[in-house]
Amino acid sequence: MIVLYQFGPAFGLPSLSPFCTKVESYLRMVGLDHRVVEGDARQAPKGKLPYIEDRGTVIADSGFIVEHCKLAYNRDPDEPLSPAQRATGLAVRRMLEEHFYWVLIYARWMDEEGWEGGYRDAIGSMMPAGLRQVGPGILRRRLRTALNRQGLGLHSRAEIYALGVSDLDALADLIGDQAFLFGEKASSYDATVHAFVWHVMESPGDNPLKRAVARRRALADYVERNNRAWGFSEV
Repeated sequence: MIVLYQFGPAFGLPSLSPFCTKVESYLRMVGLDHRVVEGDARQAPKGKLPYIEDRGTVIADSGFIVEHCKLAYNRDPDEPLSPAQRATGLAVRRMLEEHFYWVLIYARWMDEEGWEGGYRDAIGSMMPAGLRQVGPGILRRRLRTALNRQGLGLHSRAEIYALGVSDLDALADLIGDQAFLFGEKASSYDATVHAFVWHVMESPGDNPLKRAVARRRALADYVERNNRAWGFSEV
């Protein structure tokens, strides 16, 4: 059985990390037996979560995990996709994981609405007792530096959220009234879309990202539909 090591649950989400939720969404989507364990990033092979153990093999990084499972178990929901659809899916995944992710980091860690609204306490609760008071602040300062180096942190609050809302609007336009990103069948790219939009919906505080999802109802319906289909509503 696959063992998935991920950050613990918070705010009604199965994990604090959208990358962890992405992997669990994929495993549920394709029906692979797995067991979820609350992991420790300090012990992870690349210093990050998620990672899996599968029959003696350890795989880190959500993208490599999904590709491993596709090949090892012949569970590739992307097989019916056309080359153009695969290219679009990859572009959407990169948009969410390499761009929108930083907007979500800002909403949770830097914006006082999210930080004081619950994210600081959620981070602290997952730390050893001796670090719960000072640890979240230390991580916040490190992430502020990372955001500035990435470039997004140099923008104003309004500019950062405008960039994130444009990503969400693009997703809503792509999905439209379809069940999934590319029609009536889920692909591995849906695991990423589902995870990131769900994390926006359940993040603490109020911000323009949450209001954008509420305004584009297709996104919220998409998440709720997949939660039921993949058994998250039963957790």
